[in-house]
Amino acid sequence: MEQGGTRVQSSGRHEVRLRVGEKHTIRLKGLGSAGYQWNLSLQGPGDLLRWTLEPVSESHGPAVSPGDLPPDNYSPDEELTITALKPGHVRMILNHSRAWERDRQPLEVICVDIQISA
Repeated sequence: MEQGGTRVQSSGRHEVRLRVGEKHTIRLKGLGSAGYQWNLSLQGPGDLLRWTLEPVSESHGPAVSPGDLPPDNYSPDEELTITALKPGHVRMILNHSRAWERDRQPLEVICVDIQISA
């Protein structure tokens, strides 16, 4: 039986150094078919960067005929792309959790410290 305090699988910490205009990509595990979503929060000025979170489309995913949907249990990975806009420092916290499980720890937490130079 799973306990609330032991649910976090990994608590990754990453340091990223970028120059204004550069991009950095992080691949994240996808578990959307199980209800998990990546939620992002920023600590620091939000205008230092722009970010997008998109599903990764892969040629080696499940075999699907053109026009058909993938199987219900297929969850593509997601790709976080960070674009540096201004010099400074910001911390990004990514939580992999289910929206309806607010009283439980996230499945995974990733902390990304981003230093942007001119």
